Amino acid sequence: MALQATSCSFSIHKEGKTNASLKDSSLFGASLSSHLKVDLKSSLSRNMTEFSRRGALKIQAVATTTPSVNQASTDAKKTLRKGTVVITGASSGLGLATAKALAETGKWHVIMACRDFLKAERSAKSVGMPKENYTVMHLDLASFDSVRQFVANFKQSGQPLDVLVCNAAVYFPTAKEPTYTADGFELSVGTNHLGHFLLARLLLDDLKQSDYPSKRLIIVGSITGNTNTLAGNVPPKANLGDMRGLAGGLNGLNSSAMIDGGDFDGAKAYKDSKVCNMLMMQEFHRRYHEETGITFASLYPGCIATTGLFREHIPLFRLLFPPFQKFITKGYVSEEESGKRLAQVVSDPSLTKSGVYWSWNNNSASFENQLSEEASDVTKARKVWEISEKLVGANVSLPNKPPTGGLIKRGEEIINCDNSTHLKLDVSNNGDDAVCTIKNLDNGKEFVVGEVREDGMWGKLKEVGTGRHLTMEEFEMCIGHSPIVQELMRRQNLVIRIHPTPTTVGMDQN
Repeated sequence: MALQATSCSFSIHKEGKTNASLKDSSLFGASLSSHLKVDLKSSLSRNMTEFSRRGALKIQAVATTTPSVNQASTDAKKTLRKGTVVITGASSGLGLATAKALAETGKWHVIMACRDFLKAERSAKSVGMPKENYTVMHLDLASFDSVRQFVANFKQSGQPLDVLVCNAAVYFPTAKEPTYTADGFELSVGTNHLGHFLLARLLLDDLKQSDYPSKRLIIVGSITGNTNTLAGNVPPKANLGDMRGLAGGLNGLNSSAMIDGGDFDGAKAYKDSKVCNMLMMQEFHRRYHEETGITFASLYPGCIATTGLFREHIPLFRLLFPPFQKFITKGYVSEEESGKRLAQVVSDPSLTKSGVYWSWNNNSASFENQLSEEASDVTKARKVWEISEKLVGANVSLPNKPPTGGLIKRGEEIINCDNSTHLKLDVSNNGDDAVCTIKNLDNGKEFVVGEVREDGMWGKLKEVGTGRHLTMEEFEMCIGHSPIVQELMRRQNLVIRIHPTPTTVGMDQN
C-alpha cells in the first residue's frame, strides 16, 4: 500500500492506561489477541489472555489465529497435524480458489501472502473460508524488501512450512512501455520470476525442516510459455534468447527491459516470466530434491478465462475470450475447478513425483505434460538461476530485528518497509519508552489503543479529540503494513500520534 505525505510518532509506555480499547481485529494485518505471549521467569504460560511485566505482543501482519498442532490421541496414536501452506496471490482468482479448497478440508492452514491485506481478508470472508484455517500476511513480490520482511515475519511466527505455492502474477498485455519494480526490474519478470525466486530461496530451509509427510514447492506455469502448444505459438512467442537483457538487469537503462534484449512487449514479458518459472522449478528439482526430499512441481490448471489476470487487457478481449474458450476451444476452466486442481498438486499423495509439469485432460484427470524445448533446457535453467541469484542477492540476510531495549541513536534508520515507507526507532536507555517515525502519511491525527484486557481482547481505535472510532480500513490507510510494529508493541499500552510535519515529536510523558 503506498503511503502519502507526512509523519507519525509512536510513544510506548510501560505503565498507565489509555482511554480506549480495541477489540480483536486486524491491526497492521494482525489479529492481536492471537499473538499475545507471556514470558514468566519460571515457564511460558499457555494462557494467551495474561500479561506479565515482561509480556510480549507479537505482530506478524496476520488476520487470524495461527494453526494448532493436534496432540497424540488417547489411544497413543498420533494424529497428523494440520499442514501449513503459503500461497502467494491468494486474494483472487486461482490463488483464492486454491486457498478455499484447502481451507475447507480442515487439514490445512493457509497463509494468504498478498499485496493487499484488506482485499485478501474480504475475499476470504466472501467465499466462506473458515476463519481458523487461514492467515493473511502482507507480501509485495515487486519489492525485495517486502519479500525479505515477509520471510522474517513468517519465521518469527514459529509456524512450520510444509508447502509453498508461487502463484501470484502480473500481466500487462497492452503495455507499450515498461514499468518497474521497487528494485528497478521490469515489472512482469521482476514480480512473477525474481520475487518468487527470492521468496523460494529464503524459505527453502523452512521446507527442509518440515516433518510433514510430503513437503512441496509448487510454481505455477502457463501454457503461453510453452511453444509446443497452440496457445504458446500465438504471437508474441516466449523466447529468452541469450538472456542479455536479464544479465543486464532488465532496467531499461544499461540494458533492455526484456530478457532477450529486444524491444519491450508487455505480453511477451509475461510469457518469458512463465518460462523462467518453469525452468526454475526444474532447477530446484535438480539441485535439492534428492538431498531434501522436497517435491518440486509446476502446473497449468487450464484456461481460467474469467480471471482477474486479464484485467489489463482491452475490453473487447475480456468480453469475447471467455465464450471463445467455452464454446470454441473447449479449454475453459472455472476458477473453482482450477483451484481444486492446484490443491490436488499441493496435497494429493499420488502427485508426489518431483520435477513434473502437471496438466489435466477434459475429464479433469491429471497427467505429466511435456514442456517445450526452451522451457526444459537444462543449460538455460542453470544460467537463469545464476543470473537471478546475482540480481536478487539471495544470500543477503533477512532484515535485522531491532533491539527490544538499550539505546538506538535518534533517527537511526533500521528498516525500509517498501518504496514509500521509512521507519525509524528511538529507544531510551532502559527501554521504557520508544518513538517510531513513519514518513509519508496523509495527515496529522492522533489515536489511542487501549491496554490488553483480562480476556486478551482489544477495544476499538479511537481518534483523540473527537473520540470518533476508526474503522480498521481507515487505520490501515494511515499506517500501512508496518513490520516494525511487531517490535514496538511489546508492551501493554500504546499511544499513537500522527503528525502533519516530517519531524519526530518528542516522547509522550502522560
